[in-house]
Amino acid sequence: MPLRNSIRFKRAKIEQIRVGTYLEWILIVFLLGLSLYNKSTLYLFFALLLAFLKQKEVGAIKALNIITYRTILNPALATDIGILQGIKWIYIFALSTYLILSYFKLGGLLQKKVNRIMLPIFLFFAYNLLVSFFVSSLPLVAIGKLVSYVYVFLAIIIGVAYTKGKIDWLNWVDILFKSIVILSVFLIPSPIGRVRNGISFQGITNQPNMLGIVLAIAMAIHLTNYIFHTRKTTISFLSFTSLYIYMLFLTRSRTSIMTVFTLLILFMLFMDAKSKYKFALISVTSAILVIFVYFSGGFTVFVRGVLYKQGDVDILYSRQEQISTLIANFKRSPIIGNGFAVPVLPYRSFAFSHEFIVEPGNLVLAVLSYSGIIGLTLLTWYLWKIISSNKHKARKLFLLPLSTILVSMGEMVFFSTNNIGIWLYMCLALYIWL
Repeated sequence: MPLRNSIRFKRAKIEQIRVGTYLEWILIVFLLGLSLYNKSTLYLFFALLLAFLKQKEVGAIKALNIITYRTILNPALATDIGILQGIKWIYIFALSTYLILSYFKLGGLLQKKVNRIMLPIFLFFAYNLLVSFFVSSLPLVAIGKLVSYVYVFLAIIIGVAYTKGKIDWLNWVDILFKSIVILSVFLIPSPIGRVRNGISFQGITNQPNMLGIVLAIAMAIHLTNYIFHTRKTTISFLSFTSLYIYMLFLTRSRTSIMTVFTLLILFMLFMDAKSKYKFALISVTSAILVIFVYFSGGFTVFVRGVLYKQGDVDILYSRQEQISTLIANFKRSPIIGNGFAVPVLPYRSFAFSHEFIVEPGNLVLAVLSYSGIIGLTLLTWYLWKIISSNKHKARKLFLLPLSTILVSMGEMVFFSTNNIGIWLYMCLALYIWL
């Protein structure tokens, strides 16, 4: 009798958790929908977001992810979150501070692991801080961007470390990304889904390349989640894989297309699954590609349309100015760099403004421009420390850090906390702590 009651209690508890999860996602969709209309509802969005703090550190991480979600929404659908940029940054730093304080709640072993990862990150931070202050054209802007990157990155790493036993973060983030893709499906026949340039598909995001990045990260999480959770059905897995690939080609995002196919190839090579599942995945992937290319007017036309985009005379033409600028900056100061994430100007100014925007385009060239060979060496070291921190599960998880690096080779969002950097940090944190 006690055993039967125990089983009933466990089933009731599981059902309670399931209902709570459904209600939470309804709340998230409601909050995002509420924020679309005007400045007043955007204020309300931020106010109601505090409700997640009832879940303490778990809620703080969820809130940061929801803010990122809101940041990238299609301007044809949503009021620009930039009109409340100050409030957004207050939330990001306040939530990050709350998560960093959870460092003192970690057990001894977790603290030691965090310390090993934090050391090279702090060295990268300290070095760039000095370069930015003494060499940069815009010292305060450079330091502000550097602090926002490192502070939030460490907050996510520490927060996921502390909460990893309280929530299945891999599954939660997987659902988050799937919601973007599912909602974007409804805009495929609508001009709103192509409002940026009228050709490439952007779905509910603010531009096609953004949707491409989201799909690439989503694919890495989707594949990793399938490996980790054997309960996932093959039909569901293949359906979402096919949808991601189809939508990816609609975006015409070259970096993301190359990233996703690299992830799929490596997944099929290293996944632990029966041969029939590998064959099914290969078959479905190939079928989607063939069908899409056929309806795109032929293979040659399609490939040229993706590679050369809107009439570019060279494959790298759209990036030529970015690449030339980064190379010129590197040649100007190859050893120590020119300052973190700010343009190189013919004058120095201690003004602080959000108007100084750089579009580096490539992670390696960007770091060489920012902090020279020394900075790239430090970045390589701390990425290696992250990758080596979970060697025994690397085969199951390596797609997560790989996707963050690959997408940043064409769309350099790695340091962009104001954009989708938080999602890249989530991928790295999941790799470390799963």
